[in-house]
Amino acid sequence: MFVPRIISRNSKDDKKDSKNIRKQIAASKINELQCRTGPSIDGDTIISLQSHPISHGEMLEIQQEKQELKKEKIEEENSDSDKDNEEIVSFSKNQRWPQDDEPKCVMCGRYGAYICDQTDEDVCSLECKAKHLHDIQHKVRISLEERKKLKMVVEYSYQEHEQVANLQLNQVENLRQELDIKIEGNHSPNPIFEFEHVSLDPRIMKNLQANGYISMTPVQMQVIPAALSKRNLLVSSPTGSGKTGSFLIPLIHMTFFEKDDEQEQAPKVLILSPTRELCIQIEDQCKEIMTGLPNMKTCLIVGGLPLPQQLYRLKQGIQFVIATPGRLIDIISKHEINFSKVKTVVIDEVDAMMQLGFEKQVEQIMQMIPRDYQTLMFSATVTVGVEKMTSVMLSNPIKISVGKPNSLNPSVKHLVLWVEEQSKKKMLFTIINDGKHFHPPTLIFVASKIGADFLADAINAKCRIRAASLHGDKPQQDRINTLKLFLEGKHPILVTTGVAGRGIDLECVKQVIHFDLPTNIHEYIHQVGRTGRLHSLGWAISLINNDNVRLPHELLNSPYLQQARKKKKRVQDKIIDSQNLMELIRNSKKRKYHKKT
Repeated sequence: MFVPRIISRNSKDDKKDSKNIRKQIAASKINELQCRTGPSIDGDTIISLQSHPISHGEMLEIQQEKQELKKEKIEEENSDSDKDNEEIVSFSKNQRWPQDDEPKCVMCGRYGAYICDQTDEDVCSLECKAKHLHDIQHKVRISLEERKKLKMVVEYSYQEHEQVANLQLNQVENLRQELDIKIEGNHSPNPIFEFEHVSLDPRIMKNLQANGYISMTPVQMQVIPAALSKRNLLVSSPTGSGKTGSFLIPLIHMTFFEKDDEQEQAPKVLILSPTRELCIQIEDQCKEIMTGLPNMKTCLIVGGLPLPQQLYRLKQGIQFVIATPGRLIDIISKHEINFSKVKTVVIDEVDAMMQLGFEKQVEQIMQMIPRDYQTLMFSATVTVGVEKMTSVMLSNPIKISVGKPNSLNPSVKHLVLWVEEQSKKKMLFTIINDGKHFHPPTLIFVASKIGADFLADAINAKCRIRAASLHGDKPQQDRINTLKLFLEGKHPILVTTGVAGRGIDLECVKQVIHFDLPTNIHEYIHQVGRTGRLHSLGWAISLINNDNVRLPHELLNSPYLQQARKKKKRVQDKIIDSQNLMELIRNSKKRKYHKKT
């Protein structure tokens, strides 16, 4: 099947030739001595029948030569057996990268350990040979057994578009700098500029255009080729930068390319997300992109929906499983699920996973997948905990960062208002009734579930505008219907808790109002990131006062407070950016403190 890479003479060849010469000399000597003897009795003992009998020493010499020849014959047979049993590398990912002076695989660039016997091209594995023959449409006659083996290992192989591959190193660096892309890792692929550079199926391209994927975002430009290269990834970028599309597009493309004609019962892709709402939205986007592709199915596994339907769906030849860790662990512990064909695992919102306590459940799920797989991890913020989790779960990853880490979305305008606790509702109603400051669809974040219900009812009563509440205690079907009405514009206002807010990924949101401020800067970044998505303009209003005893520590200790302005007797409303936001909060707290003293 393969021609060995090393076919020239070497020290082993010389040694083999030396053995052959010694064999010839030994055989000649034995024949010469046997001419002076009669036939042997047992092959080892020589009996002299001639007039010139051989000496005892010559008899020992003949026996010794025969024993040496037998020993060498056994060694050669064992050596040939070892060569026959030497395992050929099946998958490209199991082959090493070449040294500077070593041949490279014509398909993937790894060490070209073999030569394809049909084309004389360097290949690294059975996988790359199969892909190479497929690409050139080489017509060869192979056995049924080999044909089955080739079918088993044929996988998608990413090849850079000519325009992308021809980029010089300085051009790639300038492009990444312009797009604010930072990348760490060996053999990172160049960024692409448009979806056509991936040679997507025409039906996928049509679906992308129909669902608003006109131009690529920076995170998609770098993540899509890296994911298609089947590398492990840690991706961090601001909320609303297009992360979901950056992993769905390449995974749908690869899965459809590798899909067998026969419908299989085992999923190929597992996507884990922290909340039910986000899982639902990921599945909706997945269905939109794969519309019209035959035998491409998804399965949603989340709490709050009937379990029998989810179990039935798992057996319908699905390719994508989108699940929350808790519900998936519950199913795995009671029912048998075939994860043997999973090739890619996506962990979305890693920082939220850790905040909600799903880390051990995620690790447990990963241990149940019995084969090597690609892992893609996405997070809006990269904390110390995320870095630690990455070091455990990812082998030789590429780390991609788009924009400034843990930073506010520059497309969002911030307004901070100092309002006493008893006046917060009145101020909120004033904002909603003011066309200058109210920009629906609007998300309002509160600290408690019961507070979300009460505030939504109060808005409905006082402002004559439809508002709905969303939190974890509501039945799942009610949550789905509420989100649908919000998307359709029938409910311009959605009042939600911070935890539920992490699962909302709606491009339509134009405004975020913090009725209750979050407890840390990372949560603040996430909540504000619900608006200003894909570079559209967004607004964020925060109502603060001295009762915000859990005011984010990072805000209070910001270095921007070193340049605090002179104290004023009265706090003035002011449009601010991410820099002077911290300054205004600190000044406001100082004023209230001096008033009391």
